[in-house]
Amino acid sequence: MAKVKQKLTTIKAALKTLQKGMMLYDKFHDIPVLQDESIDDLALALRDSVIQRFEYCTDLFWKTLKVYLEEVEEINLSVNSPAGIIRAAVEARIITEQQGQKCLEMIKNRNLTSHIYHQELADHIADNVPDYYQLMHDIVTSLKAYKEL
Repeated sequence: MAKVKQKLTTIKAALKTLQKGMMLYDKFHDIPVLQDESIDDLALALRDSVIQRFEYCTDLFWKTLKVYLEEVEEINLSVNSPAGIIRAAVEARIITEQQGQKCLEMIKNRNLTSHIYHQELADHIADNVPDYYQLMHDIVTSLKAYKEL
């Protein structure tokens, strides 16, 4: 159970960094385009920071679910992929099917960030990060071991 608690503590801290990044990005995202290029550059840098934080939170999220399924639910997993772990969590009724579908979408978007970079894709992912944050937060805080922290 110590490994689960460590993972939960780590994902909790990571999600806080994502939340802070989203708040900063929101401050600059809604500012009308100004003549000052440095403001626009700052907004893009903040967007990219949010995407980076989303990446590591997503990775920590599915790895935390894996450890939780193995140690708390005592499920012997034969899969190691993020999608396989999400499906196992749905089967174990740790997350709902609807949450599972959203998690699979989140993982797909996370994978896109590391393989291809386009302005439109970055904007699309950044726009979806608040929903993904809320999804990860809700699932993590619903885990039995989280309540024992």
